[in-house]
Amino acid sequence: MEFMTRSTVSGYQILFSRSNGDVILQIRRPGSSQLLQLVPRSTFSGDLPRNFIDEYVHWLDLGTGEVEFRPAGSPWTSDPSNWRLHSTQNGPLTELIDIRSSTFRMVSSLLSALDLEVSLPRFRLSISGYVVDMNQSCGTLFGLRNQLVLCPSRKAFEDGDFNKVSIDCGNEKYIHLGRLASNASLTSELYNHCLPDPLLGHTGTEEALYILRSATCRSFQRLEADDAKLLELISKLTPDRLYYPPHMQSMATVEWNNLTALSQHHDFHPTTLYDRPTAFTTPNRNPLLLLRAASRNKGSEYKSRDVSDKGTAEHLAYQTSRSICELKLWDKLNSWGSLGPASNEVLLSYSRYWLNFDAPRDWFAIYDLCRQAENGVHGFRDTRFTFYGKSEYAEIVPVIMAFATDGRFRDLSPPPESSYTLSDGLSPELARLKDLIYESALPMESTPAQTMNMQVTKKKVGKQRKAAESSLAAQSVFERWPDYLSAEIHKQWFDISDCNRRVERYLQEHLLQLQSILEENHHDWNASVPAAVSYVFSPHFMANPSRASTYSIQDVLTSRTDLTYSPDPESGFLTATSDGLESLIQEFQHSQGSLLQLYGNDLDKNASAYESLRQIVTALSPSQTVEDLSRIAGLWPRISPRSILRQLAHDRIRTLPDGWKIAITRYATAFLQYQQSQRLLEFFSRQQYEELIREAGTVCRDVAADSTPDWLLIQIEANILARPIQLTVAREMISPSSKRNISLQLNMGEGKSSVIVPFVASSLASGSNLVRIVTLKPLSNQMFQLLTSRLSFLANRPIFYVPFSRNLYKRCVAEGGVLVVQPEHILSQKLMHIDTVLTSTGNREKRAIAHDLGALQDWSDEILHVRYQLVYTAGKQMPVDDHPSRWTTIQQRRTINLPLTILPPPVREATRRFITQKRVSDEDRSLIHSHCSGTSLWNGILLLRGLLMDGEGILYYVLKARRWRVDYGLDSSRTLLAVPYRAKDVPSLRAEFGHPDVAITLTCLSYYYGGLTRDQLLLCFDLLAKIDNPEIEYDHWVGFERDLPTALCQLNGVNQMDEAQVDEFLMPLFSRNTRVVDFYLSYVVFPRAAREFPSKLPTSGWDLVEEKKNVTTGFSGTNDNRYLLPTSINQEDPASQLSTNALVLQYLLQSENNYYECTEGENGEREPAEAFLQRIVNQNPPIRVLLDVGAQMLELQNQDLAQRWLSLLPDISAAIFFNDDDHLTLDKCVVYLDDAHTRGTDLKLPQGTRAAVTLGPKVTKDRLLQGCMRMRQLGKGHSVMFFAPGEVDRRIRSLIPNGRAFGSRIRVLDVVRWAMYETCEDIRHHLPHWAGQGLDHHKRFKAYKQYKSSGNSRTLEETYDTVSSTGINPEINDIPAIGERVKHLGEMDFVDVRMAEEQEREVNHEIEREHHLERPGKVQLAQHLIHEDIRTFVATGEIPSSSKYILPLFAPLGIDEELDSMVDWSPSPLATADFATTTMNSTGTGLTDYLRPVNWILSSGSGRNSTFIVISPHEANELLPVIRESEKVRLHLYAPRVTTSMRSFSDLTFYSIPDLPTPAWTVPTHIRTELNLFAGQLYFDTREDYTGVCTLLAMSMAHPEAGYSEMDGFVPPEHRTGKGSPFKTGMGYERTHLGQVLNARPLSEEAMLGSSS
Repeated sequence: MEFMTRSTVSGYQILFSRSNGDVILQIRRPGSSQLLQLVPRSTFSGDLPRNFIDEYVHWLDLGTGEVEFRPAGSPWTSDPSNWRLHSTQNGPLTELIDIRSSTFRMVSSLLSALDLEVSLPRFRLSISGYVVDMNQSCGTLFGLRNQLVLCPSRKAFEDGDFNKVSIDCGNEKYIHLGRLASNASLTSELYNHCLPDPLLGHTGTEEALYILRSATCRSFQRLEADDAKLLELISKLTPDRLYYPPHMQSMATVEWNNLTALSQHHDFHPTTLYDRPTAFTTPNRNPLLLLRAASRNKGSEYKSRDVSDKGTAEHLAYQTSRSICELKLWDKLNSWGSLGPASNEVLLSYSRYWLNFDAPRDWFAIYDLCRQAENGVHGFRDTRFTFYGKSEYAEIVPVIMAFATDGRFRDLSPPPESSYTLSDGLSPELARLKDLIYESALPMESTPAQTMNMQVTKKKVGKQRKAAESSLAAQSVFERWPDYLSAEIHKQWFDISDCNRRVERYLQEHLLQLQSILEENHHDWNASVPAAVSYVFSPHFMANPSRASTYSIQDVLTSRTDLTYSPDPESGFLTATSDGLESLIQEFQHSQGSLLQLYGNDLDKNASAYESLRQIVTALSPSQTVEDLSRIAGLWPRISPRSILRQLAHDRIRTLPDGWKIAITRYATAFLQYQQSQRLLEFFSRQQYEELIREAGTVCRDVAADSTPDWLLIQIEANILARPIQLTVAREMISPSSKRNISLQLNMGEGKSSVIVPFVASSLASGSNLVRIVTLKPLSNQMFQLLTSRLSFLANRPIFYVPFSRNLYKRCVAEGGVLVVQPEHILSQKLMHIDTVLTSTGNREKRAIAHDLGALQDWSDEILHVRYQLVYTAGKQMPVDDHPSRWTTIQQRRTINLPLTILPPPVREATRRFITQKRVSDEDRSLIHSHCSGTSLWNGILLLRGLLMDGEGILYYVLKARRWRVDYGLDSSRTLLAVPYRAKDVPSLRAEFGHPDVAITLTCLSYYYGGLTRDQLLLCFDLLAKIDNPEIEYDHWVGFERDLPTALCQLNGVNQMDEAQVDEFLMPLFSRNTRVVDFYLSYVVFPRAAREFPSKLPTSGWDLVEEKKNVTTGFSGTNDNRYLLPTSINQEDPASQLSTNALVLQYLLQSENNYYECTEGENGEREPAEAFLQRIVNQNPPIRVLLDVGAQMLELQNQDLAQRWLSLLPDISAAIFFNDDDHLTLDKCVVYLDDAHTRGTDLKLPQGTRAAVTLGPKVTKDRLLQGCMRMRQLGKGHSVMFFAPGEVDRRIRSLIPNGRAFGSRIRVLDVVRWAMYETCEDIRHHLPHWAGQGLDHHKRFKAYKQYKSSGNSRTLEETYDTVSSTGINPEINDIPAIGERVKHLGEMDFVDVRMAEEQEREVNHEIEREHHLERPGKVQLAQHLIHEDIRTFVATGEIPSSSKYILPLFAPLGIDEELDSMVDWSPSPLATADFATTTMNSTGTGLTDYLRPVNWILSSGSGRNSTFIVISPHEANELLPVIRESEKVRLHLYAPRVTTSMRSFSDLTFYSIPDLPTPAWTVPTHIRTELNLFAGQLYFDTREDYTGVCTLLAMSMAHPEAGYSEMDGFVPPEHRTGKGSPFKTGMGYERTHLGQVLNARPLSEEAMLGSSS
């Protein structure tokens, strides 16, 4: 049986069937003959690679037999680029080799060591021209299998093709300083091989321990799962040593791993014990046993152990071995009395049995096991455990040892019985006794056989008789055992005495054989034991042995202090080079050619460095035999350049003798000179003459003389030579001449982060100070990695990243480490301390951790920028003031949905000025306040003022100053509200917007721009089904949709379970529908998240540079922010750097940068990212770098943009970009840097590289230059081109002087001018913030001990009411430093700085509460009753005059009399008692919780004389036959109109029984109005209906003569119709016509027409 879906799924019809128990799934497009069948993945198991099975969906074309591999993420989409399985065809194809073919086996054998996870054709990587080298050794990394060494083929040599080939397996290695360094994680840092590596000079185990002990391995930001697992496994390499027995601690057992012994070093366990929080646990190891194992590898004093002391176990073993020959075995065994039977527990292995074994019982079993044991040494091995036993049978232990080691015992079987009683003699064998007795027979002539006649017969019979007699005698002996002497033995046949002797000898035969073997070859054991003299030796450098488990190079250095060195640093410290080499070097140095001279100088430095190293190695080599033996055994310290230079590190130089300190320092200087010479040669060979001149201008000798040991190591590690300006800046930052906090400017690319920061950090980390490097979050990873590479290997200084840990601070200080922090870490720590002080009852004098510490700030201009602040919230969350109107008002985008028309005209005009103008007169405010104060309208007016105030309203601020996905956006991982962004697509970690209306507005914009996700949209439909009137809300959703499918016009057409409908219709139609988004915001987001806190704790950049005991220093590449620096820090630029700004601008103004394009799209919108990429691809010369300074690439994530760019460049292989974790992803060709990384990122780009620089709002000169200077050779080979969106383009053109036309060409000078204007505008904009922060900090700093939190939660009136004063806050003038700078920069107006405020808060998890509605109790239904009065009315069309059964319809509301008193509203409609009465005990005259819907209406008459009675459905059903025959009444069908799409029934003409009398029959207007109002009709059919309802309800819209209305929307009583307003309460249907009326909002003609259509 086959089944098929009725509708299509992603364009396919799906067919189901079953065959042999398996479900067959096939798909086919409607109208297509192609039929595809799904192939189960298990079909390919074992035939295809795993990823081809798991990551694809396989469709078999039943027509062609071809299988298409579609990615699992798009199983319904066919693509020509998909993999396909088909028969071989002609043409170029990428084929998959069968894993069972011989071809695959051949290739696999060659590449079995590789773990390649890339498809080479897809990545266009080629290894043509190269072959696999026969020699697969690369000179290092012994034991590494994941490598492939290639060499050029012969044809490649002939063609000159020497392209470099590299296969990247994830961790790129490069050779440096005789070690392998890696830019990857901990997992790439460990090695293992038993032989010393030629490059490293260490074995794999030694190298692994070297790394594990270094600071590099202790410097990590977080311990990844792979790293933790690796450390745990490394720790387990150390064998587990346990005492045995545990309580005695006299012996130990060792549990070895299944590895070589050299790999199981005792130090692996202690080196993986981290005292910081880690994600793994190390196995327990006994520290005493580890120390004992370690001490055996140390070159400590050694005493020979070949001579034993008496009484020791060793001496006892010796004496036991001599006693073998002295023991008489038979006597010993006979003294036991009995032997056997043996126990089953006897085994030749170590067990407690041998400590107290039972020799008589187990003698035969022991003997049999020993004689069958393997001979020689192995036999001895199986019995050696008995040597140290102390049982009563210790004297037979040597006999047992002899049984196992002498092969002659193998042929001597033990007696057959299992036990013997020796006191009774041994139990004999009958056959053996017979033989013995037969041998004692007399000669034939002495026996009775002599009497026979025939000789032949005589002999034969004699033998037979002798045998028979022997059997009889043996049987007699056997039966009488052990009294064998009484046996009957015939003396005429046997010699009785000889027979007895033979039987007695038989009893001892086995033991005598054993005894003879034991005594043989042991005749010389009686020689005396020779006297031996023990000897002692120790290395001569161990005069003062350390407590370390193994000796190291430090031990050798501290013992060999008899160095001789020259006072001339140039001459080395021992001897010079050989004469021949020296003359050759001089020959080259004095030659004519510049290259020859350069080569000679390089060779001279090389020889000097080599000679220094050779002499140091010689001085540290073994000098005596025992030391040489240690070297051979691998226990001597290995001497290499890094092990020598490592002695200059801070943790070792203190104990280094002065002679060695000088010698190694000179070697380090020679090494620096050698490195510099190598760089000079490289620059010369590459014709990089500018770099050559720059490098040659730095004199190594002078730099080395001015460098500390740490600085020397840093330069060697980085292969650099610091320039004098870098040394000058570093010294100034270490100890400022002004003794105050300072900020310095140093040109970009001058080594601020890479050179100066490591220099300063190493100098300040003296062991008594906590050194903190403060950097921005996007650059923190780079800074951490840079410091790790500079300081953690040779200098051995650990780098720490955990921001809060008192123990870690202490450890960082003790180890001379450096702490990398972000500014928010410092401020958060301060705020946490303050919050603790405020909430605790303890000592408030307690100061914060690191309160007096200074810091080194990288990019101080950004860190201290006025826009940066950190605010902690305090207290319990509470809803925002005036919720939910707070967000519903903001969501009303098209109209101001406030009933301002109810205000008198003067008040209305004053309100307009109050809302829009910044300065409002006191008269206007008083007038508005007198009319609106205390009402919801007053809150609405205040909110509108905050939103719409000219130039400073919330909407102006968020639309002008905030950009989606750049300055704000969503972060669903922590909150539903919009959060601040630090850069494009980089949300802040914890910050939130401090101003509630800013947060609400930006949240609305974020959801409007981004739309709802699938889950969010489905949640909206779930909530829609739970509200009171879902149809009304859904009708509101679809109001703007023009192309709505018919099935979705009504809510009941929506099926959330239909995946196809959700994906193909609901998501495209509703995910970005602003009305649906508003519903989600109003029902989900804002009720949960729109909350605020009663108080706050603010901090800013001022707190980072407070005046403390230790100064804070910083630097940056630009200094435009100097005007807004806190007053506690000065901008003090070096004299040589004063021209930095002009120099950079000069680079930028070069002609090659004079290119510009406006990227405005059609209709003035911003150009999409993909179109922009196409634009830069079309540029010539080509652009290979994109610097998104203006953050214009919003549609694509970084990786998506890189992939799209590559797809447009077929000749480019790869791209460079930063991923979401701020890690640089480096491949090779094009570069994309988002705005977060256009500062601080340093890439070496090829000469001639051109970059595209995007411009955007608020790009200052600092940001522009920082971005452009990523091109380090700008003006010297690199160039840039600018791209600006329309708004920036118009701004640039407006600033061009001399009236240049808007169509003229934009020059780079115009771009710089615009950036300068933006800088000045930025300073002016932030000046009030700067002053406010300074004032706030001044107050807090002054009253630190009495710190009080600032108020945070403010009402709408406190937030948006007018301010009496403007201009500078008078308190600012009380602080001279702030007041003078404000006056110097110009006057400032008051602005609400809270709009730009961001805050952080600790998340307190609230207790989840589940609300349950308490339903009313059950009630009993009323019994239906058809009264005679209604029957009379049906028959006559008249109501009996005295009827109490037919009542006014509005009687339950109590307004029926008022309606009847008004001519225009009478007579009002009626209702029967059966309609009004729904439950028992109800009379129908009062309002209850149970009302019937109005559906059936009886009418009679026409016009003013008509009567309308609402009846119950029961009455309509029972009276229907009578009504059909009646000529007086009509039954009308009615339903209130509750949705805009619903037909109106208010004219009662839709269906009537009988038919209406004439087509002109109408319902009186007042009847229709009252019926609609009572029945709950929400939409008006005509303007007349609208006016009638307003008149009835006394609303101001229907009474223009009143002039004004009350604040609730009703006219004053004197203008009302009737005695009073019948309604005083509103309803919850704001979007309906009736809802607008009840909220005092006029209904527009557009709304009326829209509903009627």
